Amino acid sequence: MTMPHALGRLGDAAACLGVIPEDAEAVLVLVDTFAPEGDAAARNIIRDYTLVEDAPPIIAMLLRAKEPDDADAAASLNDIPAAMQRTSTLVDVSTGLVEVGADDVFMQPSNLVDLPAVLGIALTKAKRHYQQIMSYEEQISDHLDSHNRLFWRAIHLVFNNFPGLDMSIREADGRVGDRVFVNTIGSGACGQVYTSLNEVTKKQEAVKVISKKDITEMKQAAAVWRECRALRKLQHASVVRLNQLIHAPHHLYLCMEIAGPQNLVQRIRESPEHCLEGPAAQTIFRHIASAVSYCHDKGFAHRDIKPENIAVDVQDHATLLDFGFAVEFKAKPDGYDDHCGTMPFVAPEVLLGQRYQPDAADVWSMGVVLLEMLRGMNALMKMLGWRSYECSSRYGEELTRFFSSPSALAAALQKCPGAAIPEDALSLLTTMLVPRPSERARASDIYGATEPKA
Repeated sequence: MTMPHALGRLGDAAACLGVIPEDAEAVLVLVDTFAPEGDAAARNIIRDYTLVEDAPPIIAMLLRAKEPDDADAAASLNDIPAAMQRTSTLVDVSTGLVEVGADDVFMQPSNLVDLPAVLGIALTKAKRHYQQIMSYEEQISDHLDSHNRLFWRAIHLVFNNFPGLDMSIREADGRVGDRVFVNTIGSGACGQVYTSLNEVTKKQEAVKVISKKDITEMKQAAAVWRECRALRKLQHASVVRLNQLIHAPHHLYLCMEIAGPQNLVQRIRESPEHCLEGPAAQTIFRHIASAVSYCHDKGFAHRDIKPENIAVDVQDHATLLDFGFAVEFKAKPDGYDDHCGTMPFVAPEVLLGQRYQPDAADVWSMGVVLLEMLRGMNALMKMLGWRSYECSSRYGEELTRFFSSPSALAAALQKCPGAAIPEDALSLLTTMLVPRPSERARASDIYGATEPKA
């Protein structure tokens, strides 16, 4: 009989997860229930192990205490309640191990001579359980695949003008139809973005590739269509242009113009002082303000303005990208309550869980972008002394408290290393980074303020 691969005791087990032989029939975890937190450690190991792709069955063996001497054995016979409590504890431990993914659990035999036979029985049971689970998962997967195929065949009936499924489109690694993917230029929760070359027309494009398997809810499909509709309606020199949405058998492909060789993060980091000054900062921010002002005038809010979503070309022309969270905000005059955006560019009212106007939230994001352009990446984080950040009300409260003082920003910037920020740039920051949305400047005001002086 082939013996299971043993992970070892507790602390050694996690390190052994990465060295399981490829031909292992099963994995054995030795659970020392007498050690402090021993069963908890075993549960964590098994839970992590179940995430390993194509992993063999996993078996847990509860280790016995050291063999008692005659006096201990006699005493234990007279302590029936303690023995019953111990049995109850072992049952609870076994149940917990099965719940997190163990295929079988058994007690170490008192006579080690019996261990091979006991292991053989456990291995047989574990394999049977594992095969049943795999069968159930395969049935569920087939059911979901069938459901998804029906959904994608009818999606044009759900979303008006969504391209119908084209089964004739060839998909392969590194290409779709006549387009060959050259290199990766971005990635996110919804997919990868590549530069592509059309072998027939020799035209280059940026292509966002979204796997249909990753779209498991109607709202995710709606978000893709919302982005496409927004880009089709928004025709502006500083808003990325959508050329085509390809609906292939396995993926959706958003084919767009290549707006620039780098994003604003890269542009900032490649600058001599890791921040932008003078004409470069003015030019780039004016394009950003122009794009956002145009979008708001057309009734669209971006809701995820950040340097990663701004492309910059060699002439410092900036283009706003990734409209996956965009909304036509005038359709909901009472505002929105869903969390959108990326820290630290999220407006305080969004972090506080309040209903918010997305155009006002965009302006706050613009302010943080300008701050990072002038003072480098993570400037806001350093200014407020944050070691990390997340989308929570705590950070919304801190932002509100700090920026409620009109002089706080100017005072904090004076303490930061680097050249002094020009008065006109400081004025823009103080009108955008205002905690109360109703008092915040509008994007059109910001764009107007970036007009070159005569």
